[in-house]
Amino acid sequence: MFHIEREVLDFVVLTRVFGEVDLNAMDDLRQAVDTALALATAPFPVIIDLERVTFLSSTGLGELVLATRRARELGCELRLVATGRAVARPIEVTGLDAELDVRPTLADALAPRAAVL
Repeated sequence: MFHIEREVLDFVVLTRVFGEVDLNAMDDLRQAVDTALALATAPFPVIIDLERVTFLSSTGLGELVLATRRARELGCELRLVATGRAVARPIEVTGLDAELDVRPTLADALAPRAAVL
């Protein structure tokens, strides 16, 4: 069953998504992402954990791209946690892994950005 949970860890907004991300879930996903971005404190990231997503539609993928762009406009990063085939495969096949910040674990997503020398 599709549902979303959210928590704030220090200044990081974490949203966990469960179930099928299809057209029926779009309003809930969009609202959850909008709320997470409203709670965001730049430069801290917003993290969307997709590890428990069993299906990601093209509409859901499009929403993640739009959310990434909105986060950049706010001066923060949107990081995705995704290793499962249901999510990672559509991201890779569409080439969106170049635009989306996909991390293999929640710990990686929570890690601060490496300093540029």
